[in-house]
Amino acid sequence: MSARVSPERVVSEEIALATGVGAGEVARRLALATAPRRHRVVLGALRAGRLSLHRALQVVSDTAQLPDADVTSVAQAVLAPSRDGQPVPQRTFTARLRRAVASVDARGAQERHAHARARRGVFGRLTDDGMGWLTVTTDAASVAAVMDRLDTTARGLRGAGDARSLDQLRADLATDALLHRP
Repeated sequence: MSARVSPERVVSEEIALATGVGAGEVARRLALATAPRRHRVVLGALRAGRLSLHRALQVVSDTAQLPDADVTSVAQAVLAPSRDGQPVPQRTFTARLRRAVASVDARGAQERHAHARARRGVFGRLTDDGMGWLTVTTDAASVAAVMDRLDTTARGLRGAGDARSLDQLRADLATDALLHRP
């Protein structure tokens, strides 16, 4: 018995193969393009030049589980300009989006967080050039704390004359902590 593959996934993968754009990115763009009523506020801001495609797709992705009416209210909340009338910085936009989604879907947000937390783990992949990737998936507060500690320590070492880049220092510090500390 074979698993059924949705037509949307097949279309996304075909477009991804033809264009070189990732399948996930293609799927988000198709979701925006094929649901104009659901995303009318986002599309209007995109057409008017008040919203970048990146941010529009972020709204589409983060509101995928919401009913249409909630998508509209979330979009209106995140598209509000700053006090000086200028677009808000990316970090502020992302924070607004998360708060707006949580405000209309508190129970769903809790369920998604619990589901995501259950999938936490450590994943590694070796590459052909003798290097590799290590991904730690855990709660956001822990990731922020780890990155802050790595960055602070790396900047201190750079300030003391270490010639490695900040990225190299952070990678070396993380590796050292995992391999040599209990």
